[in-house]
Amino acid sequence: MNKTALAALGLMLFVTVPAYAQGDAQKAALAQSLFDEADKAMKAKKYGEACPKLERVVSLIPDGIGAKLTLAECYEGAGKLASAFGTYLSAEGAARRTGQADRADAAKVKLDALKPRLATITLEVPDEVRKAPGFALKRDGNDVLDAEYGVAVAVDRGEHSIIATATDRTAWEKKISIEE
Repeated sequence: MNKTALAALGLMLFVTVPAYAQGDAQKAALAQSLFDEADKAMKAKKYGEACPKLERVVSLIPDGIGAKLTLAECYEGAGKLASAFGTYLSAEGAARRTGQADRADAAKVKLDALKPRLATITLEVPDEVRKAPGFALKRDGNDVLDAEYGVAVAVDRGEHSIIATATDRTAWEKKISIEE
C-alpha cells in the first residue's frame, strides 16, 4: 500500500471513529433528556405521557437496566400489569446476567407481587380448526403460536382483538374486554 493510500485510510479511520462516538453521545443525551421528562411526568402520575418516553429510552439504550425498571414502574402505574410484568422480567434477566443482584432482586419482588394480579387470555383452538388450510390466529395484531394454544397468556386490561383466518373461509373476529 502506498503512502497516499495509507494516509487516506488513516484519515478515514480518524474521522469515522469520532462520528460513531458523537452519535453515541447524542443518543445518550437524547435518552437522558427523555428519561428526565418521563420522570417528571411519572411524579405527576401522568403515565400516558411518561411511558412512551421511557419506551424510547429503552429502545435507544437497550442495555439500560434502570430505564427498564422505570418503564416497568410506569406500566404498573398505568395499570398495564402484563406489560409491567414482562418488562420487570426482562430487567431481572439483564440484571442477573450483568451481576447486578440488587436490581435483579428488586425486579423479582415486583414480579412476585404482580403475578397474582395479572389478567390472562387462554385461546383454545380445536384440532380440526388448526388443520384448516392457511389457518392463522392473531391476538392484538400479533401471530399466536401453536405453543400458546391452551396456555394462559398475561395481557393488559382493556380491549383485545382475536382474529382467525383460513384459506377459503370468512375471517372470524372477536373483541374481548378485560376489566379489573
